[in-house]
Amino acid sequence: MKFSTGALVTDTQQVVARVWAVIVHHNSLGTLMATAHNLLDEGIDPKQIVVVDNSMDRVSEPELTSALPPGVHLLRVENQGYGAAVNAGFRHVDQAAAGCAEAVLVVTHEVLFSQGAVAVLVETVRGAPSVGAVAPLLTVRGASGEDVWSSGGYLTGWLRLPRHSTELEAGRDCATVEWADGAAVMYRPSALGLGMDERYFLYMEEVELHLRLRASGMTVVVAYGARASQSTGGMPPYYAVRNIQLLHRRFGRLGFRHFALASVAARAVAKAAMHSDLTAFRAVLRGVRDGRRARLV
Repeated sequence: MKFSTGALVTDTQQVVARVWAVIVHHNSLGTLMATAHNLLDEGIDPKQIVVVDNSMDRVSEPELTSALPPGVHLLRVENQGYGAAVNAGFRHVDQAAAGCAEAVLVVTHEVLFSQGAVAVLVETVRGAPSVGAVAPLLTVRGASGEDVWSSGGYLTGWLRLPRHSTELEAGRDCATVEWADGAAVMYRPSALGLGMDERYFLYMEEVELHLRLRASGMTVVVAYGARASQSTGGMPPYYAVRNIQLLHRRFGRLGFRHFALASVAARAVAKAAMHSDLTAFRAVLRGVRDGRRARLV
C-alpha cells in the first residue's frame, strides 16, 4: 500500500482546517499549556481543540481556564480513565463539528509535535482511505535528550504480548502496524466511533481499539515524517497484569493466556524484587485478582 505524506505542505492552516483535537488532561497544568499552544502552532483552530480534564478537585476550573488559549473548549469529567475521557471528547467533537470533522487528533497533556507533524498526519489520512488511525514517530524526553520510544506496536508470537518497536522500515514514508501508542494518534471519526473500552482505565485500551480497527478492515499506520515527543514512566505493574487479561479475553490465543499472564507477572515481580518494592509486589497480586474478576464481566 502506498501512502502520501504531503511532504510539501505550503499552507498548514488550510491542511488542518477540518481537524479537531482532544487533549486528555490530568493534573498537569504546565504541560497542558505547552501542548495546547503547540497545537495552535500546528495550525489547529483553538475553537477545534477540546481539553477533557479528569483531575476532579485537584485543579480548579479558573486555573484550567487561565492555562488555556482563548476559544479552547473545556470539558470536565469524572476520572474514569483515559478511554472514558477520549470517548467523552469524541462525543463533544461529534456534536460540535456536526459531522464535518475530517479527523480527530487525540493526545495526552504532555505531547509536543515537531513543526508540520500534524499536517503530515492529515495528508496520510487523506492519501489512504483505508487508514483508520495514524500516529507520529514517537520519541521520549529524558536526561540524555530524545530517543525513539515507538515506531508502532506489535504483538509477540504465541503469547501475543504488546510491545513497542523502535525500528524504521527503510525507504518508506509510513509503515502499517498492529497498534500505535495512545499518547498521540489521529483517527478518522468512523474509527473513534467504535469507542474505547473503558474497563481498562489506563494502558492497553488503545491496543485493543486498534486491533478492533484492523479486524473491521481499517489499517493503523505510523508516519515517519511526523514526530512527537512525550515523557513517560512506563506501565505500572498493577495495570500490566490486570489489563493483559482484559486484552486476551478477545485477542489472546486459547491455551496460551495463562502463560502470557505468567510472563507479564514474572517480569513485574522481578522488577519489584530488584528494587525491594513490596508495594509493587502487592500491586501485581491485586492486578491478577482484579483481572480475573473482570473476565466475568
